[in-house]
Amino acid sequence: MQSTRIFQTIAILAGSLAVLSGCQQTAEEDTSFRGAFTYGPEVRTFQACNSDAVVWLDGDQDVLTPLEAASMKHAATVGTPYQPIFVQIEGRYVAQATDGFAEDYERRILARTATVLSPDLPDGCI
Repeated sequence: MQSTRIFQTIAILAGSLAVLSGCQQTAEEDTSFRGAFTYGPEVRTFQACNSDAVVWLDGDQDVLTPLEAASMKHAATVGTPYQPIFVQIEGRYVAQATDGFAEDYERRILARTATVLSPDLPDGCI
C-alpha cells in the first residue's frame, strides 16, 4: 500500500512539473514583430505597426548593431536625428527595466533576431 502511495505522489509531482514547464515555454516563446525602430542618444525604441505602444528594445549587440547602424545612416541621409526605420524582430516581451533610460518605458522586447526591411516605413505603419 505504501508503494502505491509513493507511486501516486511521484505521478502527481511529475504531472505538475510537466504542466508548469509547459506554461513556462509558452511565456517565453518568441513572437514576430514588424514596425518602426528608432535609435539615437538615449533612445532605442520599437513601435509595432498598428500599435500606439512604444517599447524599449534590448538584445545582444550582434542583433542590435545592424539596426542601430541602419537607423543612424537613415538619419544622416535625411539630415534629422531619430529617424525610424522599418524592421522585423523575433523576440519576446520581458520585465520592465529598473535602471537607465529603458526604465522610462513600461515594456521591453528582448530581440533574438532582427532584420532591417527598409529605411522607409510602409503606409499604415505608425
